[in-house]
Formats: sequence, C-alpha cells, structure tokens
Amino acid sequence: MSDVRSADFSMAFPGPSDLPTPTPPARILVVDDDTHVSRTLLDVLSQNGFQGTRADSGEAALEMLAKATYDLDTQLEIAGQEGVFATKNGVRNMRRWYTEIPALRAAYPELQVLSCHDEYLLPTMFDVDGLLVGYGNIAPELLVELIEAGKAQDYPRAHAIHERLLPVTKNVYHRGSHMEGTVALKWGLVNRGILDHATVRTPLLPLPDGAEAEIADAFAAANIGKVAVPA
Repeated sequence: MSDVRSADFSMAFPGPSDLPTPTPPARILVVDDDTHVSRTLLDVLSQNGFQGTRADSGEAALEMLAKATYDLDTQLEIAGQEGVFATKNGVRNMRRWYTEIPALRAAYPELQVLSCHDEYLLPTMFDVDGLLVGYGNIAPELLVELIEAGKAQDYPRAHAIHERLLPVTKNVYHRGSHMEGTVALKWGLVNRGILDHATVRTPLLPLPDGAEAEIADAFAAANIGKVAVPA
C-alpha cells in the first residue's frame, strides 16, 4: 500500500442568514418607436444582467418617468446618507403618504419633507415643511399662504386658498396626462405675463383648441393677475 494520503479539507457552507443580500438588477428604459429594435435591446440588456423596460415614444417615456418611485426602505436608506437634508414626495397615493411620511419623520426628525402633489396639495399640506412644485411658477403668492396655513394647522384658511386655486388647478393639472399639465403650465406663465408664448417641442404636444381661453378664464376666476417682469 502507498503511504501517500490524500489531503483533508474542512468545509463550511453559509446558512440562509449568512448569504449576501442579492443586488437588484439596474433598470434601463429603452425608448424607440421600432418594436424590433427595442425588443432586441431588451434581450441584450437581459443577457447582461439589466432589467429593461420599453417605451414606444418620448411622451410615453416621460409618463413612465413621472411615475417612478422608491419604496419606504429605499427612502429611509437614502434619508440616512450623509448630506441628505430634504425629501420630495409625490406618490399621489394617500395610503402610502400616511404610512411613509410618519416613518420618515420618526427615523429622521430633522429631515425636511416637501410635497410635489401639484394637483392634490390640500391633503398633504399639513404634514410638510414646504413645496417643490411647478405650480409655484404660476401662483407663488397663494402657495406661500397655503404653506403658512398648513404649518399653522389652520384648515379653514388652507381650504379657502385651495378653493380659490381650484379653477387653475383643474385647468392646468387635472388633465388627461401629466405631460398635458406641463404644456398648460406654460400657458399659465403666458397668462401671468412671464412668457410671451407657449411654444412646445416634441415629445410634448399643443393643447386642444380652446385650452388657452379656458386657462385664462381660470386665472380670472381665481383673481390671479399679471405680474411685472423686469426687463
């Protein structure tokens, strides 16, 4: 018999709690109006470990990006990073709002919470430190008053401001899509004398005929007039 012995090994296999948490794949949005091209790109992305999503137009891509969101765990992780002092929340889902905002407040009391619910400001106004909204371009005076009323927990005053703004809110933001609201916002700026025209570039599209007059009537109903813009 040979005196040569094979090597001995001791092996330990990690249990479930020792396994590293898998990293979710990076997500990439593919925008192309040619289905064959986009599907080919999605296949290539998948083969290389990416999660792809397709949009067949620039407008569709903007709509998808407008709905992008983070879950609560991710929000808490971001809020805990050095240098983070504020968060903008625009989930447009009050079940999430009433869960996530208290959790963020409890974990990071100094974190400033900003609402970006242009079309649904009143329900969020009593839980925030401020606003980060396109609406501020066309009615900053009333939004400052709305923030003050919310911080004071003065619901009657906040509701009165909301009702005054409602014609503008409906005609600018309660439209078929978020992108239409962007175009309507430009007409609001024209109405206030800040812009000379509301020309848009693709993928945005002009609003239907009559929208300009409807927006102007809404501003008149809210008693929001033109402003003097320095030359």
